[in-house]
Amino acid sequence: MTDSTTAHAVTVGTRQSGDVLVVLRPHPRLVLRVHSPVADLVGDRLRTLGLEALRAAGITAAGVEIHDNAASEWIVRARLRTAVRRWHAATAGEAQATTAPAREEKP
Repeated sequence: MTDSTTAHAVTVGTRQSGDVLVVLRPHPRLVLRVHSPVADLVGDRLRTLGLEALRAAGITAAGVEIHDNAASEWIVRARLRTAVRRWHAATAGEAQATTAPAREEKP
C-alpha cells in the first residue's frame, strides 16, 4: 500500500484491483476529479462521496483526485477519511511551524 504525506500532497491507497487511490493537493479552490474505468457507472457516486467527506471536514480549497479501480464504497469512504485526517495533520503542522513563537535560550 502506498500512503504518504508531504507538505504538498497527501496520498492514500493503491491502484491495485479492488482499491482506490486518493490524492489531496493544495489548490486555490475545490477541484475534484474522478478517474475510473467504470466512471459512467460510479463517477457521480464517487464525486458525491468525495464532496461529502471534504465538506464534513471543512476543506473548501484542495485539488482532489480519486483513482478508482472497482473499490467497494466502504473502501472509498475509508480512504477519504484517512486522506482528510492526514491533510488536517499536515496543514496543522505547517501552520504551527510558521506561527510558532521564537524561544529565548538561556545561557
